[in-house]
Amino acid sequence: MVDAPNGSIAGFVIGLTGPGLDYASLNYAWFSARYDAFVYVDRIVVAETGRGLGVGTRLYDEFARRGRADDHVRAGVLAADVGQQLVAPAGRPMPRHDL
Repeated sequence: MVDAPNGSIAGFVIGLTGPGLDYASLNYAWFSARYDAFVYVDRIVVAETGRGLGVGTRLYDEFARRGRADDHVRAGVLAADVGQQLVAPAGRPMPRHDL
């Protein structure tokens, strides 16, 4: 999903439904082992120019709305990793990616 007011990308979210996808993530696997139905936010990115304007809130709200419409949140579970430091292969910190 992308938030693009005025045609300029302000942010995006990468999300999955679960369980049951073949997705190589220990966190996704953890939620899959514990919940019958959930939506999982893998990543959310907000452009610096969009910060403080409600972009992230709109993205989360719309993602949850779509999950409810798809019946993946019937248990009320929106799963997300919070505040994790991304690490590239070989233990190098991930470069920062701004829109």
